[in-house]
Parts: sequence; C-alpha cells; structure tokens
Amino acid sequence: MKNLFIWALLSTFIFAAEAHKTGEFQTKFNENSPYSDISKMLELQGFVRIDVAKYVAKTKKPLKEGRVYDIKEETYELYVPEAYTKKTPHGLFVFVNEDDSGEIPAHFKATMDKHRLIWVSPNKCGNKQFLSGRRIPLALDAAWNMKKLYTINEERIYISGKSGGGRVASMMAPGYPQIFTGAYYIGGANLWDRVYLAAGRKGKFWYGFGKTSDEIYDDFMENSRIVFCTGSGDPNRKQSKIFYKIYKKEGFQVKLQDIPKLRLKNPNAEWFEKGIKFLDAPLFKSAKSSYKKGIDALTVKKYASAMKHLLKANKFGIAKAAKPIAFIQDKVDKEKAVYDELLAAKKYYQLDIHLSKVIKKYGTAAAFTEKAEEDLYDNEETNNEILAWKEYYKYKKRLKEKSTFKGALRKLADILDDYPGTQAAKKVDKTLDKYRKKK
Repeated sequence: MKNLFIWALLSTFIFAAEAHKTGEFQTKFNENSPYSDISKMLELQGFVRIDVAKYVAKTKKPLKEGRVYDIKEETYELYVPEAYTKKTPHGLFVFVNEDDSGEIPAHFKATMDKHRLIWVSPNKCGNKQFLSGRRIPLALDAAWNMKKLYTINEERIYISGKSGGGRVASMMAPGYPQIFTGAYYIGGANLWDRVYLAAGRKGKFWYGFGKTSDEIYDDFMENSRIVFCTGSGDPNRKQSKIFYKIYKKEGFQVKLQDIPKLRLKNPNAEWFEKGIKFLDAPLFKSAKSSYKKGIDALTVKKYASAMKHLLKANKFGIAKAAKPIAFIQDKVDKEKAVYDELLAAKKYYQLDIHLSKVIKKYGTAAAFTEKAEEDLYDNEETNNEILAWKEYYKYKKRLKEKSTFKGALRKLADILDDYPGTQAAKKVDKTLDKYRKKK
C-alpha cells in the first residue's frame, strides 16, 4: 500500500519538455509565445475584446496584458513518431480539443508516423475554458515551444480542433498565418463575417468573429490550406458546408470532407490521412521537383545547389534524398577536418584560402564555415595574420620583375609597420634581410 502511494505521488510530477524526445507522453513548457500575451491578442482580433470584457465582468479582475495562467504549470500531450530525429524535420499538428484532454486519438498515430507529423495538444482546454485566456494562447504557446525543442518544418505547422475546438482553430488560422500554414476543422468552424440563413440579409444569422487586417487576411488566403471535416449526424454539418463554400468562393485552397455516419466523432484513419495529404499536397509536389533538381546538380558536382534542393526534398518527406545528403555531408566533414588541422597549425593564410574554396563549392551546406568566418575575421590577431600574408605573397611575386622590384621592397617593408608581431612580418624580415646582404 505504501509503494502504491509513492507511485501515485511520483506520477503527479510532470517534468519540463526534453528536446527531441520521441513517443507518446505528457510534458510541460517553460516559455510563453510573445503572441499569447493578451495585449497582443487584443490588438489583433476584435472578438478577443468582447471575450475579455465578459471575463472581466464575471471575475471582477482587470485583464489588459499578460496571461491568466502560468505556462510552467500547464500540461500538454505529445506524440512524436519514433522515426523522428533532429536531422529529419517534421510537421507540427497543434490540436484544440472539445474536452479537457489533449490525448491523441489512437487511430491518428499511423498517419502521424507516415507523414512525419508531431502532435501537441494542451490539456484543460475544452469548450468550457476561457477562449481568449486559455484555449487560444495555450495553443500559441505550444507552437512556440515545439519549434524550440524539435526540428520543425515551419511550412507544415497546422492548427486543428474538434467541435468547439474546431471553432477555435477556425478563429486562430486567420489571425496567425505567419505561424500556421494550414488548418483542419473537425466538426465545427466559425467564420469572420456574419452569415444570414435567408436571402436579403434579414432574419436569423450566424455571428462572425471579425476580420483581421487586410494584410493578414491576404496572407491567410494566399498561403493556407484548409480542410472542413463534417458528415451525417454532425449537428454542425450545415454550417460547415456553407462556410466551406464561402472559403471556396473567396479563393482559398480548401477541401470538404462530408463523411457518412460521422456524427460527433473524429474522422477514421483513412479520412484523416486524406485530410493531411490535402494540407501537404502543394509542398510534396514541389519536393519531388526539388529532389530531381538536387540530383541533377549533384551529377555535375554543384554541391551547394544540390544540397539546397535535396534538403528541401527531405524536409517534405522524400526519404531517398537522405542518401545523397549524407554523401555531400561526408565531403563537407572532410573539408572540416582539413580546416581543423590548419587552425591547429596556425596556418591562417592557408586557412583563408581553404575556407573560400569550401564556401564557393558547398555554400550553406558547409554549415561550419559561418562560425569559422567569425573566428577568423572577427579576431584581430588572426585577421591581421591573413591580411599580412596576402600582402606578402602579392609583393613577393613582384620582386622578380625589375620594373616592380623597388616598389615591392617598399610595400614589403610596410608590412613590418602595419602588422608587427605577425608570422608574416617575421617572414618579410627574413626576405628583406636577403636583399640587405646582397647590397
């Protein structure tokens, strides 16, 4: 009995998120998204002002900035495919549920695995929770923290929810297109405009939550993919289908799933995967093209271009891109080994030449070069060595020609004054000494 009590006590402790951890687990985060501050939300969307006013009237507590929760005390449910590594970018599926559990439906896991998607969903975020104080900001915090903890493909961050959670997702997607590139509304959605149920804009209507700025709306319309999921037995079916038609008329990339006998359930595995495929479709189409471009560039040894295209292909799930990426990376690692040897030997001039060649040949594929450049050129000692050696080799060549001999001697002598104490200056001194002895 004592052991059972201890186990129960320990199980209440949820530790802060561990970077790149895989599997299904519950966790906590340490940071808030800057977007989840109520002051930022109030500036962005009109419905937040109404929602906050209701909260203040009910609680008698002012709320103009900050948050009504402590992020370090909130829990989230995660599902990270076992195949995930920090070198294999995954998409992110942020889910707002209708009840207070953020657990992933078991039949969604296979699609997450197959399509390289990570699930994250806040707990205590159901329909009875404070919309602008918990449901929206906790979802924003989820996206913010997951990008810090995992290698997330930011072109595949989707917001979703079921029933009332679908409505939340439909209010978040138009407000944050810079975060969410797609949305999956399951069994419920809202629209920014008021929609009348009869012609002539009279009689009964559905309230709209209000548009964001034209700039944000245009970004949302042009760059987002949207799935409406409904079906027979869903009390929100009529509304979802009407909203789908409005989205389509507005020019969105949008798909309707009208599933037989759906009722109040999540879509089954087959339908769910179809929805994910629609959200991903434009990205994977371009990924296939990127893979071909990468292989073509690799064939002619244009490694910088090849790596750029292959990494894009890999990011969107083209698994066969991994092998040529590893081939190029092996070459880069060998170049890094040469760099390390030259650095250890303090051969800075040769190091400068080597680094320039590597950057030209591999571009950003040689990630080590960015820091290497900082270490070399932002350091006065090493930078002076490089500049001095460049001057030395430039004017040493001119000693061979009578017409440039005297001028070259003077320029070499200047190195002693301009870069005293460098190895190049010592070499200059020896070179000049030879000519002094000849005289």
